[in-house]
Amino acid sequence: MVQRKKDEVYYAILEKAKEEFIEQGFQKASLRNIAREAGITHSNIYHYFGNKDALFRAVLIAVLNYLELGKAFLIAHEENHADFTLEDHMQIIDKTSEYLDANRELLKLLFFKANGSSLANIKNEIIDWFTDTYRLTLRKLSEKYNLGAVCVSDFFIHNISSIWMNFLMESLMHDLSLEEMCRDGRNMMNFIYYGWGGVLSLDCK
Repeated sequence: MVQRKKDEVYYAILEKAKEEFIEQGFQKASLRNIAREAGITHSNIYHYFGNKDALFRAVLIAVLNYLELGKAFLIAHEENHADFTLEDHMQIIDKTSEYLDANRELLKLLFFKANGSSLANIKNEIIDWFTDTYRLTLRKLSEKYNLGAVCVSDFFIHNISSIWMNFLMESLMHDLSLEEMCRDGRNMMNFIYYGWGGVLSLDCK
């Protein structure tokens, strides 16, 4: 019998784990099913990944890394020039929509099927991060333009962050097309900037 290479076994487990997690979600996914489909013993999964949660995170590592890159980008951008223009924001909307469109299955797994895992609270963790980050951004803007103390509460910033997070999750939940995500994301941004006047003045052709 030919012994399988370690890398081959590792990636076979990841591939079958991805299929199992996407179909069943974290809580209902079976490590025994994953092992059987990968053609290995149940104990081999623990040898390679330690436990079910570690395997789940390994399946989602590319998405988790992308989230961290996104955070780093926003922090770096704000350190250089805190006041994003409307067009800067529109470009972020388009790039985010493209990523959502290209990674739908894994993002749905992360946001809707992670109950019971260490990533179950990822939505609130992202919202809290945005709240903390934009509190600092507002402070920088206030200092730059000599506006005095920032009179916007954490609760308000938290709710704006929640609106955007909800938009991303609803886009995935309702399977919006890339075109629809870009369009509605841009409408959201116009609304944030200009209120209903900004949305109603758009050319809808």
